[in-house]
Amino acid sequence: MLDINDPKINLFGNFDIIRELSMLIKRNRIIPFVGAGMSIYIYGSWGSSIERIMDGHIFGKNAKNIKELINVGRYETAAQRVYDLMGKTSY
Repeated sequence: MLDINDPKINLFGNFDIIRELSMLIKRNRIIPFVGAGMSIYIYGSWGSSIERIMDGHIFGKNAKNIKELINVGRYETAAQRVYDLMGKTSY
């Protein structure tokens, strides 16, 4: 787990950015996806995360189409399709 009080956090002057980012994560304003698979144990794979987001909201032909995109590794296209169908969240 990330400890923002760890002195290494501020090695490059990132303390304020990390603190602000952690607050946004806690308020569910940002869902972090760390590139090299570091977050897979928390958030799952891209495919499973997209499916979890659409679960209970997207059905039928649209859901099938998105799952087909996921199955061939077109995660960005699948995520965009979910966004197009569900719209922007409002907080």
